[in-house]
Amino acid sequence: MGILDIFIGPLYLMIILAAGSSLSNRLYAGDEEMKQYYMYGLGMKIFSGFCFVMIYTFYYPGGDTDCYFSWASSWPTFLSRYPDQAIQWLIYNDKDSYYTFYFMPEILKKVGGKFHVFKYGTPELFFIRTLVVPTLLGMNTILATTFIYASISFWSSWQLFKVFIDIKPEMKRELAI
Repeated sequence: MGILDIFIGPLYLMIILAAGSSLSNRLYAGDEEMKQYYMYGLGMKIFSGFCFVMIYTFYYPGGDTDCYFSWASSWPTFLSRYPDQAIQWLIYNDKDSYYTFYFMPEILKKVGGKFHVFKYGTPELFFIRTLVVPTLLGMNTILATTFIYASISFWSSWQLFKVFIDIKPEMKRELAI
């Protein structure tokens, strides 16, 4: 976590919470209980993401989280040097593009020499590819990227919650907890 996280993270937090509040007001205009559950759930998901970043930045640095973020935050360099191969790797998981990415000197300096090296085709590379766009949107800061990922994850959980309350509306409060 760098100095940029201190400025960008709170900005993204405010933007995400404002967007969440606006969305809940629009979707649940007459249902105060659902608005409350929505904002509470979003807040808890983002708080959990914040705790995750704090633990993996200060208590357990250098683990898988650092590895995945290092790879994803190195992708803009790959994009600037080899735009066609960067897009091919991101969208199609092209093997030749992966090795071009892997052997770039900036990548080797950043992730090489650690246990952050992945063989082509490992499941971790799929996760790294899904992390690239949120990392770009988060301006290569781990805190903003985590807030974006937490928001996406919350949206999926919220949709599942809505399915469950359609099945058992009398259990809305219990399901929300």
